[in-house]
Amino acid sequence: MVDSKRVTSALTQWESAKTYQEALETIKRNGALSLNDQIALILSASGPFVGLMLSAAAYRDLKLGKDLMPDDPSFAAGAKKRAAVLNDPPAEQWEKTFQATLHTLVIVADDDDTTKRIDPLVTELKKELKAIGATVAEETGTAMRLDEKGQAKSTTPVREHFGFADGVSQPLFFARDIERAKTRRGGIDQYDPSAPLDQVLVKDPADGDNGYGSYFVYRKLQQDVQGFRDDELALATEIAKLAHPKTPAPTDDDIALAGAYMVGRFKDGTPVVDRDVPGLGSAPNNFSFDRDVDGVRCPFQAHIRKTNPRGDKQRQFGVPVTQERTQRIARRAISFGPVTLEPGEKDNPLLLVAGTADRIVPPSVVHENHRRHLHSEAVTEYREYPDRDHGTCFHEGWERVADESLSWAAQW
Repeated sequence: MVDSKRVTSALTQWESAKTYQEALETIKRNGALSLNDQIALILSASGPFVGLMLSAAAYRDLKLGKDLMPDDPSFAAGAKKRAAVLNDPPAEQWEKTFQATLHTLVIVADDDDTTKRIDPLVTELKKELKAIGATVAEETGTAMRLDEKGQAKSTTPVREHFGFADGVSQPLFFARDIERAKTRRGGIDQYDPSAPLDQVLVKDPADGDNGYGSYFVYRKLQQDVQGFRDDELALATEIAKLAHPKTPAPTDDDIALAGAYMVGRFKDGTPVVDRDVPGLGSAPNNFSFDRDVDGVRCPFQAHIRKTNPRGDKQRQFGVPVTQERTQRIARRAISFGPVTLEPGEKDNPLLLVAGTADRIVPPSVVHENHRRHLHSEAVTEYREYPDRDHGTCFHEGWERVADESLSWAAQW
């Protein structure tokens, strides 16, 4: 199993996040720092993060007893049995990795992929897990710190594949973060992002009087970038017809406004409820929908208004604001696939397959090849098969490798 000394404690994570933010601010203030100096500063700020999560199936197989297992019914049932409730496709249509019974999720993360600290650590952890007979599957993601033109820049906000600043509105639990929101994010008088710790922490029945934990939900969702672009352009065309009928072709400003109506913010994080052009900067979060009760400036179907109604439930359905605020989630998204805002339609997907018994092209070489392709515009994935060598096509069980590879290719 994973050595407990490798797992990052909550305190260590909190301290690392603080020093990392301070390092980013230093880099932002000092534009003369070379790339090597920036990397050195980031390296000194924090180390790799390792998180360990157990599923309900793991608790059951460990036979700890019901008294030591978290009792939330959704946790006990698992995501497969709740697919219909979540409007998910049936489990038979999920990727092969997630169709199996999963016991443990190990999250390994680092602040900067140029530090090259993460790959050796992942390799060690996989060896430890395989040594106890565990079947290991790997998913790779990257925080896309890109400017609006899609160029890599370490001081820019993290973006998702539609191009919008991501993770802007999160519940805040630490006094340090709440104070920062007061002074650097426009204040908290119109919208208070603070939240009590019991919104994400529950008593851990297996860890004594002072043991607490969180329910963690892992979801892998694919974004239809081209579909979003098509809908954005269609809406921009209608905006143009009304805004400037004599020249009805949509302008860049029309397209930007259409995207803001769909998401609720412009790509830089400016809330569309506050203004119809971007430019506020620093992704302000101190706003409500009190002045837009009819959804004229920010449509009710906009992403941010559906996920964080900011009082709409009280106005529309009489739900107390205190109850609405308890239904916020702490979300941490990480993008998979190509690190780009414009995925290339012409680039073919690439599946890299390795066998643990391959001595000609060992898994470490295939894994490094995968890492180097992460910045391409093609969808790229790495899969590893236990006890298969370089001649896997000639040995028993080759059909499974072939079928799973064909199923993967059929997605694209």
